[in-house]
Amino acid sequence: MTDLFCSRPFEHFEVQHNGKAYLCCPGWLPEPLGNVEQESPSNLWNGEAAQRIRRSILDGSFKYCTACPFLGTKRGPVKAAGDVTDPEHLAIIREQRVVMKRIAWLYLAYDRTCNLSCPSCRTHVIVATGEDLKRLSIFHDSLVTPRLLRSIDWLNITGSGDPFASSVFRSLLRSLDPVLYPRLRVELHTNGLLFTPENWEAMKRAQPMVKSVEVSVDAATPATYAINRRGGEWNELLERLEFIQGLRRSGLLERFRMSFVVQANNWREMPAFVRLARSFDADTVLFTALRDWRTFGDFQYPFRAVHLAKHRDNAAFLNALETEPDLHDARVVMSDFTSASQAVRREDSNARW
Repeated sequence: MTDLFCSRPFEHFEVQHNGKAYLCCPGWLPEPLGNVEQESPSNLWNGEAAQRIRRSILDGSFKYCTACPFLGTKRGPVKAAGDVTDPEHLAIIREQRVVMKRIAWLYLAYDRTCNLSCPSCRTHVIVATGEDLKRLSIFHDSLVTPRLLRSIDWLNITGSGDPFASSVFRSLLRSLDPVLYPRLRVELHTNGLLFTPENWEAMKRAQPMVKSVEVSVDAATPATYAINRRGGEWNELLERLEFIQGLRRSGLLERFRMSFVVQANNWREMPAFVRLARSFDADTVLFTALRDWRTFGDFQYPFRAVHLAKHRDNAAFLNALETEPDLHDARVVMSDFTSASQAVRREDSNARW
């Protein structure tokens, strides 16, 4: 039996733009369950691949988890087995359960439409239109059914783009009704720029269901923001953060997280980002390693990935993680960057950066 336990593969079902389904973020656990265009979510949820992945958690090998930011930190969904208190999680460990009754968290990550073109994610602005939008809408309607929405606890929109930029996800958010889905809670993952009072008002019926918001920023200064959030405007971001802060202070939101993908051009801003997040009452500040999504070209990624052991700034970066007081704020969730540096698939063992 493992000394660690991660709840995600027992609760989380994520669908990507290619139809592939996962039990966690595919950047962290890249083993797919199959394709929802070829097999039903219910079959994939407890299929052979799903059971195999869950067994790897229970036997302590975590062999499919290639770049989890929480494994070395025992934060987030990962806990020491002795610290697990949730009755359902305790039963999973005790019974070595790999077949689960239902999906608890549904992550919709199949529309890549976004108002920004962040270099860490894409090379150009992506907006679903025409035939692509038609196919996406058909796919969405076949997957996100009232029956499925009634059975889950949490709906996450979206790690693939922006929920307010996507016409598919905007329509879904405006249609959600707490009377029809009384158990459903919503988590929005957004760059924040379209989280305007007007867009919030447009989903008025669903507002009581929105309990969690994550805003990805990747900078603490206007200059760095302009590079890492290409197409974004810093002062607009600050206005949106203030609006979200008001929702958190009112008690409508139960949690507010600000996230930051660590790169060579922004790691020195990490302490300032903690202070920025603190000023907007963020409950959590999440720092994660830059992943290689094939957007930088063959030789650029190693120069940008400061968490890699051979990066020229890596020693200074790791020293800052140890010595900067702001990075030890209780609200900070810090990836295990030492472990993450071993997990990147595109490392050139002969290079020196």
